[in-house]
Amino acid sequence: MRGFFVLKVSDLKTGSLTKLQQVMGHSSLQVSLTYLRGLEVKQLDAEDMPVL
Repeated sequence: MRGFFVLKVSDLKTGSLTKLQQVMGHSSLQVSLTYLRGLEVKQLDAEDMPVL
């Protein structure tokens, strides 16, 4: 993995996908879109939260 970063969906504005492509070193925008679709985001439930 080249690096770790956080990209919020609300930050996906014009040009952001191109920046992602450049940062990740993807050969095309299609590769970047396939990468994003493949990310699995676990839905958190109340039981997953720590007790304080």
